[in-house]
Amino acid sequence: MIRFSSFILIFFIACSSPEKTENKSEEPTHFVEIHNDYAKGFKILQYPDYKVFKVFDLNQGFSEIHRFQVGGEAKEKHHFEAYPKTVACNSTTQTSYLAKLDLANQLIATSWPELIMNQDVKKQIEKGECQSLGANGEIDLEIALSLDPDILMVYPYENLSFERYEQAGLDLVYTTTYQEEHPLAKAEWIRFFGHLFGEEEKADSIFKTIEGDYTLYQGTASFFSEKPKVFTGSFLNGQWYAPGANSSAVQSIKDAGAEYVFEDIGQKGNVQLDFEVMLEKCAEADFYGKLVSDILEVQNIEQQEERLSHLKSIQEGGVFYCNTSESDYFGDALLEPHEILADLISIFHPEVKREEFKYFKPISIEN
Repeated sequence: MIRFSSFILIFFIACSSPEKTENKSEEPTHFVEIHNDYAKGFKILQYPDYKVFKVFDLNQGFSEIHRFQVGGEAKEKHHFEAYPKTVACNSTTQTSYLAKLDLANQLIATSWPELIMNQDVKKQIEKGECQSLGANGEIDLEIALSLDPDILMVYPYENLSFERYEQAGLDLVYTTTYQEEHPLAKAEWIRFFGHLFGEEEKADSIFKTIEGDYTLYQGTASFFSEKPKVFTGSFLNGQWYAPGANSSAVQSIKDAGAEYVFEDIGQKGNVQLDFEVMLEKCAEADFYGKLVSDILEVQNIEQQEERLSHLKSIQEGGVFYCNTSESDYFGDALLEPHEILADLISIFHPEVKREEFKYFKPISIEN
């Protein structure tokens, strides 16, 4: 935990304007739209005896890519008479949401089971109650059909088509969590899962706790007038690749009381820069952050590209990283953005002591 005894936190909470209501020519009037505070990738419409879920592609102008109904008499093409009891997932990240809601026992298959780090899901796999959907992360249609899940959850990543699975009779549910631009937006997808599986109150409670902790930590960081400069990314084939300024990772950096060096490049997806341009922009940055799959040492960075050793952040030890082989950054971390934020605050502002780093740590911890 962060120690807050030296800080007085004052918050001004403003009510956001209500979202535009649905076009009445498209929807009957007797429904209530479940309000999202951060997430933009889904909407849930509550009718008297059923729900309609809408999922959007945020990278394609918020286009609706999937719509389905749970409960009631079928009014949508994709309709589930009742809450699903069994589910297969083509992304390991989806399994963390199920586990958070204590629904890991309903997970009967997943892609990449060998990469699962959530302990509840790993137990299902070890007991043989959660199967692999196929080799190398691919969905094997025959396996999926033999398991016959109530729903198959998919990521429409890079316009992947799942039409043949639908044609074969599998019921799909799309999620676009990875496209959200705020850490709390990704966490708020727990409410999507909660409404889908009939655990609405539990999901709302979980999210409110996450939001409360995140807001508290963000308030702590706002008291610092000094904002260190931070950059991230990796070198490949003469180019530097880093998260765009609109990404959730960068939002965490800013909420932790730092400035992102590539803030002026406000784009979705990765920033791509000539290496010489990156060296110039990052020469005086205070911190360099990186995702790795092993323990990171300064020598590793210098071996990657000797010219990096001339940067201030490298010379002065301002390096932090997440070892994704030991920390579930791509799974449970989606529902623990407050823990990531607490790590970053303590790294950028060491006077705020962190008893134990959970996802990101300064490089000196291992040296």
